Amino acid sequence: GDQEGKFQRLLRIQPRVAEGLVAQGQVGLGQAVRAAERTRVLHEVSQAIGASLNLEQLYTTIHHATERLMPCQAFLIALLDEENQELEDVYLVDRDGRWPGVRYSIKRGICGYVVRTGRNLYIEDLNEQIMRELDTWYFGRTERTVRSVLAVPLRAGERVTGVIAVQAYDPHAYTETDIEVFEQLAANAAIALENARLFAETRRLAITDS
Repeated sequence: GDQEGKFQRLLRIQPRVAEGLVAQGQVGLGQAVRAAERTRVLHEVSQAIGASLNLEQLYTTIHHATERLMPCQAFLIALLDEENQELEDVYLVDRDGRWPGVRYSIKRGICGYVVRTGRNLYIEDLNEQIMRELDTWYFGRTERTVRSVLAVPLRAGERVTGVIAVQAYDPHAYTETDIEVFEQLAANAAIALENARLFAETRRLAITDS
């Protein structure tokens, strides 16, 4: 709607640029090596994520995987409660450690925006105006606040089930490649999180019935 369009203009979200160095055959050796390393790490972390059915362990694995792939000074996982149209921050971490999560309406915040639109949100330089427009807030200590935020939806089929977001203290911290890699990570994470959730629910029902 009009509000979403306002956010788009405010954040200067640009369409993907498909014509890059790869298309022009100008990739240097250093870039090729970095690309190969990212592919290797992504494969490793995808296997590690898929191997766990413990939700808490899974949150940590996804977080550490992100740290290996891109700048990551703060990280969060928010899961959607469809029935109540609320998000719960199940995993919030910054340089000072883990912080307690909160529940909030999908009408609020960066994660709410991602759930409502079903699209990535990359804020290259977070400021007070964007904070107000998105009705969002900081977590943790605020002596030094994040400037770059990349948030990507988690999906189970066509359904959005939550959001993962990586954050950095410097502006313009993420590249087009980072966004693509984070999308791939989110796809693997979403499947693993849904499997772990179903496993936990099955165990809970088994205990209840016994």
